[in-house]
Amino acid sequence: MGIVVVLVIAIGNVTRPWGQGDGDTDAAPAATTQTTATPTEEPAAPAEEAPAPAVAPVIAGVTTIDPSDADGEKEELIPRIWDGDPNTAWYTHTYNRPDFAGFKNAVGIAITLTEPATVSTVTLQVNGSGGNVEVRATDATNPTAGDVLASGPLNGTTVLTLSQPTETQNIVLWFTSLAQTPDGKNRIEISELTVG
Repeated sequence: MGIVVVLVIAIGNVTRPWGQGDGDTDAAPAATTQTTATPTEEPAAPAEEAPAPAVAPVIAGVTTIDPSDADGEKEELIPRIWDGDPNTAWYTHTYNRPDFAGFKNAVGIAITLTEPATVSTVTLQVNGSGGNVEVRATDATNPTAGDVLASGPLNGTTVLTLSQPTETQNIVLWFTSLAQTPDGKNRIEISELTVG
């Protein structure tokens, strides 16, 4: 009987997996694979378009406006106003009074630019002082349309700064009263005109 018991114990030890002893019930740990989460990439923000460069105002043409005469006010002289020569000038008729002697309420200059541009200033080289000029973003067909963007008297280098930069292709200078030249004549004399 004693022989049989020893034999049963010996067989039990032989059938156990190698390395597992009595009371050892823990299985070998399973191999694990560790993965590192890759952060998702944010989609690239669309590139912002650079603003278009401002177009500098370039004068394409200038004409005169005379409410009492379809031929304008000394229209034959108007090219002198933007010829780059300060020794030449455009001027209106000469009147007995600064209010055009009652013949009309105003005269004007219509400026056309080569393309729409942002206008901030209009500069006049004037022979004389006084009078009054108004600046509007309009054309010769309707010279008093729209808001007055700048106004004031004339005197030497007259810089008319618009109340706000305005994109336009047409500008009218509307002279509601005449300046006086150094020799006492009631008329507008302008040797150069620039738009900025």
